[in-house]
Amino acid sequence: MMPSKRLSRRTLLRGIGIGGVGVSVGLPVLDAMLDGRGALLPKSRAGTPTHPTSLVTFFFPCGTKSFYGNASPSDGSPGDWHPRDDGPAYTPSRNLRVLHDMGLRDQFVPVSGLLKEERNISEDRDAHDVGHATFASGRGSLYTGSGGPTIDWVASGHLGLDTRYRVLPVALGDEGTRPRRYMTWSDRDTPVESYRDPLALYDAIFAMETMPSGPLPSEVLLARRRSVLDFVSEDLQQLTRRVGSNDLRRLDQHFESVRQLERELSTEIPMCAIDRPTETFDDLYGGLSPQRGEVLMKLLVKALECGLTRFASFQLCARGDGRQFVWNSAIGSYDSPDQGPGHHGISHYDDAKLTLCVEEQLREFGRFLELMRDTPAGDASLLYHSLVFFANEHEHGGSHQCGNMPVLLAGQAGGQLTTGRAYRYSGPSARYARLFFNVLGMLGLDGVDFGDPAAYDLREPLPGLEG
Repeated sequence: MMPSKRLSRRTLLRGIGIGGVGVSVGLPVLDAMLDGRGALLPKSRAGTPTHPTSLVTFFFPCGTKSFYGNASPSDGSPGDWHPRDDGPAYTPSRNLRVLHDMGLRDQFVPVSGLLKEERNISEDRDAHDVGHATFASGRGSLYTGSGGPTIDWVASGHLGLDTRYRVLPVALGDEGTRPRRYMTWSDRDTPVESYRDPLALYDAIFAMETMPSGPLPSEVLLARRRSVLDFVSEDLQQLTRRVGSNDLRRLDQHFESVRQLERELSTEIPMCAIDRPTETFDDLYGGLSPQRGEVLMKLLVKALECGLTRFASFQLCARGDGRQFVWNSAIGSYDSPDQGPGHHGISHYDDAKLTLCVEEQLREFGRFLELMRDTPAGDASLLYHSLVFFANEHEHGGSHQCGNMPVLLAGQAGGQLTTGRAYRYSGPSARYARLFFNVLGMLGLDGVDFGDPAAYDLREPLPGLEG
């Protein structure tokens, strides 16, 4: 059955909750929202694309035990991040074995040998501030910021202006100083604030479109414990009469996942029958836990699925968070003599534990890929129709080297990226910032310029990644 009428991609289900509070619920991208015109969608290797390509930049901090292509440590041991070979039959390194063991080998590619020259042309001298600020800007950083807009902001200026969120930045934890607090920048010294509280992110995406000023009355809080779908039932009934059978199945999956998110949020961060607090409080370890991170990831994936945004960033902590991996007894709590507690101290003093920290972060990243892989989108999955750029602020934790950056690309960008193999580059043209031209090309933005010429002389994509 074909839908009788086309729907806008910005269609929302709307209703009124107790107290006159407006409620809106986003929808996944439906067949009824697609017009089939290739000009609206990025290029694809095979056939006509059925879903637009999304971009997520995903950051993890404090480096790796990585020495491939650089001087080895005094004990002669190899690094734990980069594979020793490339191509489709590559042998995963110790770190990347985590993703292989999760069944994700065919969902990503490691890219080795890339120099981040941006570090050397930055005016700031703090290695972590520079590393964060140059994560996705293609420019040297300033004392006040990234030196220019990040890749998600630039691409969204061409492709993300018809969604509710041009870019949706999300972060686990916090870092109180600039520029390492932020992943997305709209210009040289203007950051885009991240959502860091799961409830605030949930409210922004699914719950109340308009909120009364001041504390919410208790009856409104009680009402919010009902599903938001209860408040939009009339709109939902009208919608189901307008779409075809494929869209009905997609809507059923979508609303079931919304209810599951509501159940998880109610369990992880209970809502009591009291006036709503202005922020969600959490202790240091719980605030940086994989469980809290997964709730944020699920909400972000749902926003992408709903078409509320095509561009997002996710920050898996920053070095200043002092993250303690207390759930892994082999790491436990840690404090260093002069580099602070937790992850950052470990990165300076204990390479063995640093490798374990990296593997914990890869499990969290792997969970994000699983969520995207298991989310239907068009004729495939959300991960198939996405490109995820995953990288650190520098290469090796203690030395802050940037000569062989740890980088993964995940997703297939609608069939444009061949995953399940490793890529290795070498020589002066192997620049980290060139990879962003590959990203732009896979989004259909081949003619868009990006970054600072001082960071990389050859301003074109790295060869071999597409196709």
